[in-house]
Amino acid sequence: MRTFANMISLRAESKAATEEFNSSRENTINLIRRLSNQIKSSKKYDTGIGADFGIINRYSPVTDFSRHKPELKAKLNGSEVIIRYQAYGTDGLTLYSKRGNETKFTKLSIVFGRTYTDNRPNLSRSIPEAREYYAYYYVKDGETGLRSDVVKLVVP
Repeated sequence: MRTFANMISLRAESKAATEEFNSSRENTINLIRRLSNQIKSSKKYDTGIGADFGIINRYSPVTDFSRHKPELKAKLNGSEVIIRYQAYGTDGLTLYSKRGNETKFTKLSIVFGRTYTDNRPNLSRSIPEAREYYAYYYVKDGETGLRSDVVKLVVP
């Protein structure tokens, strides 16, 4: 009988903890929504600020991309470079690359997903290779906006 009583007591404690968590979560979400609306109502607010704070509705496309620049995030996965970005209503991006001892950037690809994997082998298999990337947003039939910052990695 004692085990049954313990089980009932634990069930009640669990239910109370769950209700407290849900209430706390709801209050936090409401606070975040209020702060988000305050930020959006500021006279100096633009979509770039919204993107920085992560408060832009990702399903609402931005129509004027002339001041927007992609933010590339790159990481190594073995000998591959994985590049990620946020589309923010664009069709994709045009990705440029320079590697090894190349002096000029060349167009690598037009990317229509949110990630791109550069799996090209190194120019010289015996030494690590420095790679650099930058991009422009791509909308309809062309590039738009500002050039992204250059992202640099060394591929083993």
